Amino acid sequence: MDQLYYNDSPAFTTWVIENDLLEEPFVVIDVGVQGGPHPCWKHLKDKVRIFGFGCGPRSHRRVERAKGIK
Repeated sequence: MDQLYYNDSPAFTTWVIENDLLEEPFVVIDVGVQGGPHPCWKHLKDKVRIFGFGCGPRSHRRVERAKGIK
């Protein structure tokens, strides 16, 4: 899968964070969470909350067995 465009020097985001303009943290829901959060979120520093969840193959098999699915 191709990566989405990633700006490693987001001037506007940097300005917003440096001037403490976010009243509440930015919330990211990462479905799948393979490889950890994308590096783009680092620019929000302590103004981001990342919640990730996913089901890898081993976990998926355990869920299937627990539900009686083959």
